[in-house]
Amino acid sequence: MLEADWTVRGTHEALRAVRPLIDAHSRLRTVSVMEMPESTCVEMSANGVTGLVPNHAGLSRFSKTAAIVCNRAGAATGPVALLAQWDERAVEAAEAAGKLAPASYFWPARLITGRDLPQAIGVGFGALLYFGHGSCGGWDGYWGVPAATLIAPMSEPAGAVLSLTCLAAKRRPDGLSFCEELVLGGYCAAAYGSAGRTSHRRNRALGEALCRAMQAHTTLAGMLQNCQASWLSRAGYTVIGDPLACLAGSDGAREQAERTRNSFWSPAMTTASGSILEIAV
Repeated sequence: MLEADWTVRGTHEALRAVRPLIDAHSRLRTVSVMEMPESTCVEMSANGVTGLVPNHAGLSRFSKTAAIVCNRAGAATGPVALLAQWDERAVEAAEAAGKLAPASYFWPARLITGRDLPQAIGVGFGALLYFGHGSCGGWDGYWGVPAATLIAPMSEPAGAVLSLTCLAAKRRPDGLSFCEELVLGGYCAAAYGSAGRTSHRRNRALGEALCRAMQAHTTLAGMLQNCQASWLSRAGYTVIGDPLACLAGSDGAREQAERTRNSFWSPAMTTASGSILEIAV
């Protein structure tokens, strides 16, 4: 018997909840569905990568979101947003990764405020990469960004959210992790984050490797399996959600991203002759 291209395992009730995603994958590839009566999560595997989603009331929401993203298969990768805390090292890391990512938008906190960020990136990006400090409750940059703040104004789901920071995949004592909240809240088909502390130097190398792999690979699993990042850079990182999450954005994502970028304030300088020199940011 040939091995399935995408395998999903879980309890009978959990598999019923993720039926829209199962059906979406079934139209594109061979699928294996396996019941695991004692499982506490839905486990999805493809191309050597496994994604987990806990049994939760948000499973149906995740499934519908992931199915929407799955249906983008065949579209070009991107747009990709490179996000960074207002910190020199984080900004440099995001800028370097952005030079490698397809259809990239470099939006550090010095360009876009925490008030404007959620709506700007909630338009269905193929991937979002964040560099900077973080915790199990969210990103520290942009005045602090919890999952609920990102989810509220979203108009289209993202393919994958990659939090290259500490603890984004670690559960809080009283609830879910930031990555789990994003996935179960229907914000993205998959989230990639670390359950432990991370190194800035290794996160920068990982971000560049991931963006370089996006040039040739259109799914999260394809990117992770071909990014050639060191095992130390990836230590502690895990996938929450669909490992075959498509890294293509929604139909209108690029147009809306351009509109946002064109709205950024550009400082002006007056030259010695009195003329105005516009400085692009």
